[in-house]
Amino acid sequence: MAPARQSAEQRRRDAAASKITGLCKWRISRQNRRPRGLSNVNETCYQNAALQMLLHLPKFIAWIMQHNAPGQNWPCAAATMDSNQAPPPKYSNEPAIKKLGAEGMGCVPCLLKDLIRGYWGDALLDAATGEPDALPPNHVCWHRLHQLARRWNYREPYNLPEILAGARKKMRRKLTAAETLKYTQEARAENMDSQQDSDEFFRTILDGIEKTYAHRTPVKAIPTKRKTQYDSLFTRTVVQTHTCTHCNYTHAVNSTDELGVRISAEPPGTPDSLPAAIARSLTDDLERGCEKCSTVKTPLREHMLNTKWLTAPEYLYVLNSVQAYDENGNVYKNRNPIDIPETLDVTQHMTMGSENNEHPDPIKVRYTLKHVVYHAGTTINVGHYVAGITQMPRSTLNSNPKDKEGEGGVKEWFCDDSQVFGMRNRVRGVAQGENVLTVNPVDVSTRMVQMTEFDPVMILYERIRTKPRSARVPRHKEKAVEGCIAQSVKNNPRDRQTETR
Repeated sequence: MAPARQSAEQRRRDAAASKITGLCKWRISRQNRRPRGLSNVNETCYQNAALQMLLHLPKFIAWIMQHNAPGQNWPCAAATMDSNQAPPPKYSNEPAIKKLGAEGMGCVPCLLKDLIRGYWGDALLDAATGEPDALPPNHVCWHRLHQLARRWNYREPYNLPEILAGARKKMRRKLTAAETLKYTQEARAENMDSQQDSDEFFRTILDGIEKTYAHRTPVKAIPTKRKTQYDSLFTRTVVQTHTCTHCNYTHAVNSTDELGVRISAEPPGTPDSLPAAIARSLTDDLERGCEKCSTVKTPLREHMLNTKWLTAPEYLYVLNSVQAYDENGNVYKNRNPIDIPETLDVTQHMTMGSENNEHPDPIKVRYTLKHVVYHAGTTINVGHYVAGITQMPRSTLNSNPKDKEGEGGVKEWFCDDSQVFGMRNRVRGVAQGENVLTVNPVDVSTRMVQMTEFDPVMILYERIRTKPRSARVPRHKEKAVEGCIAQSVKNNPRDRQTETR
């Protein structure tokens, strides 16, 4: 049997992804598909940028709107399964959590559905132009989501040691246990409304969704329908091998599921690109025992780690980790610009799961650039987040399938909290015909001087679907074949008698 052109797990996930939109009965009623601004509520730009990205993923919206929908068998999970729907055990009796009360709890899919309805609804539109106004800070459609995020942030901030050291210096003595607890609780409460990492918020949202459904069936322990759908949207399955550099023996490692790809740019001054950074992230050197050549004297051997993708998701999330360390161990923001391609081909990283089963011509796995989250500031914990968004076409999740107008004009929008404007005419240095989302860094003239340049930190690609090759003979060749068969039957009486019988 000839080897398959893609892994069996990839075929299963592709089949699940292809059915998601058809299962969703909800449709977007707002005809103007321009992104809606999101007001900044107590340093929430990191939330707004990540949410803008999620709110412009059609299949994700179609999937999340199936939660609690009739016939979908996706109800809210019990509090014992979903920790977001109960007070956090560790801090349940602390004043800040008690003050939040029920507003600090909630089902993440339900809260996202409320936001999606409010964001894409017909309310809050400009009377003259029909363009959407920004969601006000405490609008009912996302107030509860903000409160749940504040609860997520109730934790020790990264600078807690400095805070406690400052308190000791002020008092000129050691702190008592009660005083340490007091300062720690105050620091946690202040952290609730402080700047956070947009990537961490994005991952926490997805983690909150995953808490609402079972991941494995009880009997066969195979992925559930809901888990397969989620994986088809966001998860890539990777398989790793460790090859001993001493004896060339290869150790197989179990496959793991990962959300997106984490990359790091080369040091400042070194040319770099996103495909090259992805390739670097798939190899590494490590020391471990070798089953073939390790001895008592040399139990560890150098190995080359190699990673391949068994599956590729519908949405490929790339985290550009800009936090780096200098030779002295000091943290700095690596602003070395990497080239961001409009089309990304990862076919060379795919595998069928076995070297003996690889196909010489696998199905192409290619992506197109859709959204980018940018950051301006000296470190990732301070500064400002914005989003570059590709407009969702009117034909997507449309309440009127025949209405496909409005897909021209501005396609890339710069979403800076409540402000939304077209990127092409406001970003400096964009070449004619160039996709503005590939520009790095982004220089926007409307911001203050020290905040004009934004670096891409979260990059999202959408899969380009390749139609499988058909074994069917083209129609124009079918007629020629039919003619040859008819002539053969005519010239061969035995074949004509057989056909008659």
